[in-house]
Amino acid sequence: MVVIALGFVAGAWMLQQQASLPMLSQLLFMGTMVVMLIAAIPFLQQRFCNRSFFNQHAFALLFTRLTYFIFATALGFTWAWGIANLRLSDALPSDWEQKTITISGVVATLPEQTERGQRFLFDVEHVLTPHAQLPKHISLNIYAPYNASPKLVSTIQVPQVQVGERWQWSVRLKRPHGVVNPHGFDFEGWALAENIRAMGTVRLKSGTKKLAEHVTHPAYWVENMRANIAERIDKTLAGQPYAGVIRALVIGEDSQISQTDWDIYLRTGTNHLMSISGLHITMLSGLMFAIVYWIWRRFPALLMHLPAKKAAAIGGMLTAMTYAAMAGFSIPTQRTLYMLMTVTLMLLLNRPIAISRMLAIALLVVVFLDPWAVNAAGFWLSFGAVIVIAFATGARIGQIHWFTAAVKAQWAVTLGLLPCLVMMFGQFSIVSPIANAIAIPIISFLVVPLAILGSLIPIEIALYLSHTFLSITMIMLDWLAALPYATWQQSAPSTSILLLAMLGVVCLLLSVVVQTAHHRMLYDAGTRFNAQSDAGGRIVVPYLLAEGIQSLSAMVLSHDDLDHSGGMASVANQLPVGWLMSSLKPDAILFQQPPFDYWSDQKKLQCHAGQYWHWDAVKFEVLYPPIERLQDENTKDNDKSCVIKMTTRYGSLLLTGDIERSAELSLLAQQSEQLSSDVMVVPHHGSKTSSSIGFIEAVNPTYVVMTNGYLNRFGHPKPLIQQRYVNAGTMVYRSDYDGAIQFLFQADQPLAPVAWRKAFPKYWHDRYP
Repeated sequence: MVVIALGFVAGAWMLQQQASLPMLSQLLFMGTMVVMLIAAIPFLQQRFCNRSFFNQHAFALLFTRLTYFIFATALGFTWAWGIANLRLSDALPSDWEQKTITISGVVATLPEQTERGQRFLFDVEHVLTPHAQLPKHISLNIYAPYNASPKLVSTIQVPQVQVGERWQWSVRLKRPHGVVNPHGFDFEGWALAENIRAMGTVRLKSGTKKLAEHVTHPAYWVENMRANIAERIDKTLAGQPYAGVIRALVIGEDSQISQTDWDIYLRTGTNHLMSISGLHITMLSGLMFAIVYWIWRRFPALLMHLPAKKAAAIGGMLTAMTYAAMAGFSIPTQRTLYMLMTVTLMLLLNRPIAISRMLAIALLVVVFLDPWAVNAAGFWLSFGAVIVIAFATGARIGQIHWFTAAVKAQWAVTLGLLPCLVMMFGQFSIVSPIANAIAIPIISFLVVPLAILGSLIPIEIALYLSHTFLSITMIMLDWLAALPYATWQQSAPSTSILLLAMLGVVCLLLSVVVQTAHHRMLYDAGTRFNAQSDAGGRIVVPYLLAEGIQSLSAMVLSHDDLDHSGGMASVANQLPVGWLMSSLKPDAILFQQPPFDYWSDQKKLQCHAGQYWHWDAVKFEVLYPPIERLQDENTKDNDKSCVIKMTTRYGSLLLTGDIERSAELSLLAQQSEQLSSDVMVVPHHGSKTSSSIGFIEAVNPTYVVMTNGYLNRFGHPKPLIQQRYVNAGTMVYRSDYDGAIQFLFQADQPLAPVAWRKAFPKYWHDRYP
């Protein structure tokens, strides 16, 4: 069983590494090769096993297991191929992107509250627009109308939808599209695994009507239960600092946990504890097992009908299923549930099972039902943790004290998973063993049981007690996270590259990392998504840490627009920064936020034409804005953008921010001889207000990068502007089509940009010209 499970998982994993799905003819050819290989194994077995100097039994066993492994690998590959084809076939055609379509269906999940509305999954039942083709499962947003003037009052009513309601409305959809960055989160792969096949917004102006208050279906009943629990928690713990964590521990919805708290959990290695995880389900199931076992043994009449151990196993299993249902049967909870179901079934059938066989069955079931599980770090870490614990304590658990066993298990997990954690996340929490030793018992045996009790039964004191114990735990975790060496970062990569530029986009994110031999500079940090999340924390910082960049020599903020400045504070809060250069005024709102509010004035510089510095044979020049424009109240923020040119012996790069035609004319008049560059980031995302013909001719770039979000509401880049660069003989890269663009300026090497989406494709990534 172990060999078969490993082979099946290996086959599914191999399929997930493909840049494109094999055609049926290719699959049949590979299947024929596998059959021929398996058919050849008996001949090899006979040839080798008949030699006197070989152990015949060992070789017979080896060849038998090799046969099983090859067959299981082929089966896993084929199964994953079939499921992937089926899932990909249920996609939104490109021709129907951003078109208004009228549909009806059911709100399938608990709506998540956002700053301007709600986000939820929707099951499409009927498509009312003729000839329109839609996938069955989509993600929708309902936004409150945006008024440019606070004096305007919208007459459009924004419905507050509830799970299980049937609605008819008009929507505009697009295919799932994410940033493809080095070390970044693969949103398109995640959406495929979650069966989210289109995303969009509800058009409230017409066609919106509620068709049914509640649709009867087991899945919607479970989601309704979760909604009621969430409402009870929000009402009881209103205003409490860790109400969002309690909500995450009970129903698995962690959107209300603050970024500050997440940073503490990451630094202490306890982030796995702060939402429903396999550990919590196992602990709670084990607690119920112990309670039922203790009670059952005290009633002889019950023992006559069912042994205490079997009754306890059933009680533990039902508890695990209930808790998993409260989490909406999320993928991580399903893995643990399958494992516990395997143990329970073997116990009820009076069939003792080795831990290796139990894990093999659970592994096989998980990957069979979800072939994309092999892409998730949690999949490997959860199974890896169980294997490490079993190896460290399994043979001795009945012979040593429970406390010693617990300590050994904690250290085994900490040390055993260290290589995986460093490889996957580029960092490791040094205080994790201490933090987990404190947090695991409190969270698993006090916080979670009390929170569930107070959520299922209207006992408010249970929720208050749960929050109190969590608050005490947070005091200790906060102290540990504040220690200078709480985390260990992976060592920095080679510094032989003179200049490294990375550009990635989410919405209208522009972020450029400039890396010389001994210095690192960040130009802009992207947008703010909501009060809890921004591109700086979600995209820029993970990239920097994964590259081994633990501090920044400088940050440059081109101007005050949110799509450029929204992530700056997150980056500065998590990494030491030498100084910040920007076009902002000293009293700008950004400078009133931490950590900038306590920075000295010497660390906050204002950019203006004429400034320059040298780092490792790389010259940095500020070409714009002139001081008089910077001080002119009538000059738009876009036209105050810091324009910086970087020059090496092997090429040059021009960063232009959001300058418009007026700023371009100023540059042509005052800096025309300095504009020529090999690479340029196109001004203002390719807007029609920028990229004048004279400016393009003066820069004369070999390559340009247009930073824009996929199907953004502004229509950037404008086709006319893109064509101007093409007509000028320039190679055009688009961050929505190409992902991150990497330029390496180095000796004896031609400038060869690497487009991340094209260089590292996956079969689920959309392809663009």
